[in-house]
Amino acid sequence: MKTTEEEKMLSIMQDLMGMRYGWSFAAQQAWTFSVSYIASYLNEHAAQSEEAVEAVNGENANETGDGKGSEVATFMAAGRLDWLLRSTRPSLNGLLSEKDVATLLNCYRGEMFFPGQFECLASDLCDHRGVGPKTYKTSSIAGLVEKLLKLSPIQRVTLADALEQTWHRGMKQEDKSPKEFFATLGIELT
Repeated sequence: MKTTEEEKMLSIMQDLMGMRYGWSFAAQQAWTFSVSYIASYLNEHAAQSEEAVEAVNGENANETGDGKGSEVATFMAAGRLDWLLRSTRPSLNGLLSEKDVATLLNCYRGEMFFPGQFECLASDLCDHRGVGPKTYKTSSIAGLVEKLLKLSPIQRVTLADALEQTWHRGMKQEDKSPKEFFATLGIELT
């Protein structure tokens, strides 16, 4: 028998999975691999957000079933992520070259990153270039692989976000070079 907590989590996950239809394959894949993280966050934070909605509306958000708690939690998460990215971008200054970014953009070609991918930036690059884990040190990408392996978890998230934004917004919408767009994010390339 499932607990109320498990049922709530399952319901959130089902709702989230249903949202991805009609999206590009890359977006669907990223969403699918992110659903458990999204559901976990909403499940953990929606109650406090529902309390905030109740305080403003003077009603019990759980009884109205309007889902505003999850909506508030989602927007709060977006705000927190924006703050975290803006705070972390300067830590990438001078770590990557234009060539490094071009190599990574070629590897990921418009993908949307999902949480599990943040741990695999170096191995994804090796796979993309046909370089084995035991031979990367003698390959042309050895320096970049080493840089990726040294990044902290938050730096990997920040780099992935910058690559996504560069591909989808910087290059496609604003017609900027990767170096120009990284600079607009406050990240200086070497």
